[in-house]
Amino acid sequence: MKKGPYFKGIQFSLVLLVVTAGMAFGETWYVAPDGANTPMNGTSSDPFKTIQYAVDQASTGDTILVEEGTYFEEVNIDKDQLTLRSLTPNSATIHGEDYCIQLLGNGLTIEDLNLQNAGKGIVVSGDQTEDLNFSSNWIESMLNYGIYFYWDAAIEGSDVLIEDNLVLVTGVGILMEGDMGIAQDVDIHILDNYISDASTGIEFWYLHGGSVEISDNTIIDCNSNGIYVDQIDPEGAGISFKIENNDISLASGMSGSHGIYMNNAERTTWIKDNTITGQYQYGIYIPYLAFLGAEPLQTFIEGNQVTGSSIEGISLWYLFINLDGSVYIRENTISDSNNGIYLHYLGDGTAGEGFELYIEENVVFDCDAAGLEFNYLFYNAPGSVYLRRNNFIDNQYGIFFNDEYHLEESSLVVGNNNFEGNTSYGIFNDMDVLISAPDNWWGDPSGPYDPTTAGDNPSYDNPEGLGDEVSEYVDYEPWRESPYIAGEESTGGCSTGGFDPALILLIVPMLGLFISKKR
Repeated sequence: MKKGPYFKGIQFSLVLLVVTAGMAFGETWYVAPDGANTPMNGTSSDPFKTIQYAVDQASTGDTILVEEGTYFEEVNIDKDQLTLRSLTPNSATIHGEDYCIQLLGNGLTIEDLNLQNAGKGIVVSGDQTEDLNFSSNWIESMLNYGIYFYWDAAIEGSDVLIEDNLVLVTGVGILMEGDMGIAQDVDIHILDNYISDASTGIEFWYLHGGSVEISDNTIIDCNSNGIYVDQIDPEGAGISFKIENNDISLASGMSGSHGIYMNNAERTTWIKDNTITGQYQYGIYIPYLAFLGAEPLQTFIEGNQVTGSSIEGISLWYLFINLDGSVYIRENTISDSNNGIYLHYLGDGTAGEGFELYIEENVVFDCDAAGLEFNYLFYNAPGSVYLRRNNFIDNQYGIFFNDEYHLEESSLVVGNNNFEGNTSYGIFNDMDVLISAPDNWWGDPSGPYDPTTAGDNPSYDNPEGLGDEVSEYVDYEPWRESPYIAGEESTGGCSTGGFDPALILLIVPMLGLFISKKR
């Protein structure tokens, strides 16, 4: 039989119906405190009474909208790719016991809910290969964790977004301790959250492959750690970790351990543009850098502002253990700490030979001990260290060198730094190897103070110098006769005339804050 246009139209419509039916747009279910848990309910006009009943009726890809009210229940979600959302932002409140919401299925979106008064807010217990989104929730008064990824939950090939949540009064605000990216890459974004009055704001463990970004969070009065990262085990390709533009602070009278702690920075790591204020023992603390030995190693600690650390503003221990690489400590501003920057066991492993460390354009002032201290310089491996264009102002020591093993085989460049008002020494060298430090400003055109009683290495003295004092084993000639100005191309040692105090405002913009403070 010949098929006419009408039959062909019916045939096309049937095909279209089959295709669209397979697209699984998902149903929408409604929950309200005055609803009823019967299979015939679940519509906007006849909602269910409990969230758990709605989850039990739902299928993959469905959405559950929760109306205003308080729900006293623990919600277990064992379905895949559900969306759970407050119908009006933050008007629906879940009061749990051990937890408020537990994810046993794969992939979930939770948005605009209030979660209160339980052991945990959101718990991810099952392995995840689908995208997760926890956004714009208010999580308050959790005994253990606000958002918790259980330790044996593997996250593979997923995009995880934790964004714009308000987390108040918890044990740990956000804890991810599952295995991340063992078989496949993951992309994890923890962004724009506000976390207050927790023991640790954000805690992250076990990254094996993929990328993590912890950025633009506000973390207030977390009295153990602001951000704590451990066990970066770089099995996957292209691993990167970013901790950027976070505001971490402790109120006056409070104390804590670390503003940012990152054990074993590997592959490519950025700790950039963070503000850390208050009496943490360490503002930024990184032990065991390059311990697991994954190339390429690049670590950028840049543009951070650290104020009030009781031990060290930026502290790195055991650097370049199992491979070489490059570390950049640049454009940071550190003040009111004990030590500003502290580097311990630099070149810790012989496999780190040839490493590069750049310490450039930092402003360090008002530190009780040293602006910058090296302890065990080039310990087991030679390398290159570049100390350039930094400002060390009103510390006890500008730079303190203590113990070395391979300095004569290494490259140490110290130039175009500004030393001024350091009460003991601009540079103190406790080693018996001469450090070449030309083209630095010492606080006065007459150069550093080098008394005749300091020793005969180098063979000259400068007892008429009115600048910061230098110890023996510092070759400071020629010196600058005016401060280094940011952006200046000259290698220095050429300016003449008296020092104009206004020039200090041009060294770096942050130093203007320092001058205002002093006034």
